Amino acid sequence: MQNILVLLDAVPGTNLCIKNDVVRYFGQKPLFSTASVQKSVFYETEIVSLGHFDDQVYRISEVIESVQNTMGSAICVVSGSEASVYTGAHLRTKYGIPGLQEKQAVFFRNKYKMYEHAKKCRGLKPIETYQLSEAAILSNNNEMMVIKPKEMSGSIGVLIGKFADISKHVNLISPLENKHDYIIQPKIEGEIWHIDGIWAQGSSYFVASQYVSTPTKWRMRESCYASLSLELSVFQHDLIETFLKDYFSKLNIDFTPFHLEVINSSEGLNFLEIAARPGGGPISDALEARVNASKS
Repeated sequence: MQNILVLLDAVPGTNLCIKNDVVRYFGQKPLFSTASVQKSVFYETEIVSLGHFDDQVYRISEVIESVQNTMGSAICVVSGSEASVYTGAHLRTKYGIPGLQEKQAVFFRNKYKMYEHAKKCRGLKPIETYQLSEAAILSNNNEMMVIKPKEMSGSIGVLIGKFADISKHVNLISPLENKHDYIIQPKIEGEIWHIDGIWAQGSSYFVASQYVSTPTKWRMRESCYASLSLELSVFQHDLIETFLKDYFSKLNIDFTPFHLEVINSSEGLNFLEIAARPGGGPISDALEARVNASKS
């Protein structure tokens, strides 16, 4: 039995430890080192311009089709970045591969739909969210607000300030861009946690960490990446587990890695966002080191 792992974009960080698999990587220059890949793995890289995965579907499809013609082979497609989530879902749907499908992917990329779906889930409290086109509702609001693009990852394109100040940016954004491409939320103060794990067969398996410095800052070379390991209380673990079960089950998702972000505020645990992929940048490496340390 041969296991085929198709990786889209730079994942997982700097290490790749998979036994007896054929690994095909498509993306920018890999962040992981080929020297760290075990000798039992057949490893091949194809450089693809980030943000242009749709143009490369035919090439990736050739690889999958050649594997499907090999009897006894199992295929897993892993999206390693926001840019490749839709492409990964398209490939899984096209070839009947388990994992996030095309119709489900929008609930992990479009933040407005993400928050609308989160309102239906128990456990975590979603932040009140409006489309930027509805910003007039907030005209008398003097709180600190956050404007963010619907489909960008991390803190890319995010504006923070009082409504009176950031409304000036609203006028700059439109008519140059569609206001429906942005959302606006009240700014919630608190610790930002990231919950990383796997959803499979109706259950979630995860570990929790608190950001000290985010992967976005690391990627922009503003700072190193750093997170603190968290030991959740039973109550906190149950809230997160309940939310994940509702979020995935209501979308009929059978399997996916996930990266959930939560704000631990004075009012409890607030849902920030969720991605159907491993954590970005060095997060996977940090988690691997943490798991290995717990075993020793």
